[in-house]
Amino acid sequence: MGIMAVLSMLGLVGMSFFLPIFGLLPVVLLFTVMFLLNFFLSHYLNRITSSRQRATVLSFKGLSLNLAYGLIGVLYSLLLAFLRWRVGGSHPNPGGEDFENVVFIESIAWFPWYFLFTLLALLVFAQRQMRNSDEHKRRG
Repeated sequence: MGIMAVLSMLGLVGMSFFLPIFGLLPVVLLFTVMFLLNFFLSHYLNRITSSRQRATVLSFKGLSLNLAYGLIGVLYSLLLAFLRWRVGGSHPNPGGEDFENVVFIESIAWFPWYFLFTLLALLVFAQRQMRNSDEHKRRG
């Protein structure tokens, strides 16, 4: 998880630079991490779930990820509305293509901070949940 978190952060920070051609590398890195996330989630859920409940648990995993992506989409649209309002007062042509590009570029700069906040919240939650358990120490 630590390696994937660092790679995600590198990808998100790298995306915020908007480099021509080389700017695709952070995007590829993020897609790779997302693929590995799905793989590891399925692997560890298979390990801790009995075969009787495996299909249900994996279906719930898919539902949870879809709900999370939907929530992230709603939060991103709220961020775009806020940035349009904030940038609109100082931009000479609000509503034009240049204006939308400025808003988009500013929105990407928020991604690393959102990820860092969410990761810290997850770590605090996990630490509290696993305080009296040794399940996470098992190799596998």
